[in-house]
Amino acid sequence: MLTGGIALLSASWRKRHGFKAHLLLGGWLLIIAGFVLFGRAWGAEVGTFYGALLFALIGYCVVVAGIDRVDGE
Repeated sequence: MLTGGIALLSASWRKRHGFKAHLLLGGWLLIIAGFVLFGRAWGAEVGTFYGALLFALIGYCVVVAGIDRVDGE
C-alpha cells in the first residue's frame, strides 16, 4: 500500500502540465490505508513506527532512483 501511494504521489509530482488531483488523492489515500493496516497488524504504537520507517525508506528509494547522475567530464 505504501509503495503504491508513493508511486502515485511521485507520478503526480512529475506531471508538469495540469494538476492531477486523482493521482494526488489516490496516493495519500493509499498511504493512509497502509498506516491503518500496519496499525492493525502490530498495534498502534509499533505499527505506526513500522509504517513511518517503511514510508521513509521507500520515499528515499524513489528519490534516489529519480536522480540523474552527471559525470565530471
